[in-house]
Amino acid sequence: MLRRILLVLLLLAVVFLGIAFLPGSVEGNYRGLESSCGCDGISFLNLRQGQMIQYYSAHPPASFMGRYQNSPDGGVEVWLTGWREAQPEKLIFKAYPRFLITQFVGAEDGQKSWCWKWPSIGRIGEALQLQEVSEVHPRKENISSRDIYDRNLKWIRHETKIGKGKWMERAKAIHGEAH
Repeated sequence: MLRRILLVLLLLAVVFLGIAFLPGSVEGNYRGLESSCGCDGISFLNLRQGQMIQYYSAHPPASFMGRYQNSPDGGVEVWLTGWREAQPEKLIFKAYPRFLITQFVGAEDGQKSWCWKWPSIGRIGEALQLQEVSEVHPRKENISSRDIYDRNLKWIRHETKIGKGKWMERAKAIHGEAH
């Protein structure tokens, strides 16, 4: 009897892994690739609509970190945005997506890691539903600026701040259009 139970569990594991490694899209939520902060929240990368977005569940807003595009070898190139004026984008990963898991290969060191695609439920789902996404522009002198997007990546407003001051709204979308 115990032998049959173990055989069934083994077969289920093989089927699950077979499904996990079917061809798939790179779009999804990944933990373990992103930088993290010292807070109690969780952090994760969300890849969708050609964008790489970093979320922290404990402190919004999320941030555009870069972009991704298909590469000629069938993989996906993941690029980090340059944060300073005249700083170019940097290729950080090549991704080889499967249905439930994706292999990421470091562009500089060739280090390989497998990451599960996390479902959009729990704290990940809440962060995706509730957080706005910011796109910070390269700082000019002592002035910082950013654009804010809703959860569907539609532009909402433009904000600026001087030095370490507070963000102030400079332009706002009305019914989905910039004004």
